[in-house]
Amino acid sequence: MPKNKFGGNKSKKGKNIVEKKELVLDEEGELFAQVSKVLGNKRFEVRCSDGITRVGIMRGSMKRNQWVNRLDVVLIQAWDFQDAKCSILHKYSYDDYYELMGLKRIPENFVLEEDQDKDLDDFNPFDINDSDDEDIDLSDDPDNEKKEIDIDEI
Repeated sequence: MPKNKFGGNKSKKGKNIVEKKELVLDEEGELFAQVSKVLGNKRFEVRCSDGITRVGIMRGSMKRNQWVNRLDVVLIQAWDFQDAKCSILHKYSYDDYYELMGLKRIPENFVLEEDQDKDLDDFNPFDINDSDDEDIDLSDDPDNEKKEIDIDEI
């Protein structure tokens, strides 16, 4: 019996070779857009690069293969007979988004979800001041003496 040179069923499953696909650019009549709201039934509210908000409908070949979420960048084609609707042609990955930003093809007001959270790193709402001494500003008092508070006046 000949020796198995290529490996069995298990070794063939482990080989996932991912090839870099070619970047899809906009052509005449196509625009870049960002998904602002998921409406359901493969319909999305998209904010287009020309400043108009449209209802984007995912095309048939994308319906079972691609997941589109909020703040994703997509390529759309506006409908001629209804200005308020468009077809979603392609969804861009994060790497493609940054490549398009380098080519100056997308407007700078499109912000991804991972970039939106960068400003929150410096802010810590749970920063606790453990010092028992309270800082009292005595600059208003000309004598810089501590005032006694009469409880009956309150």
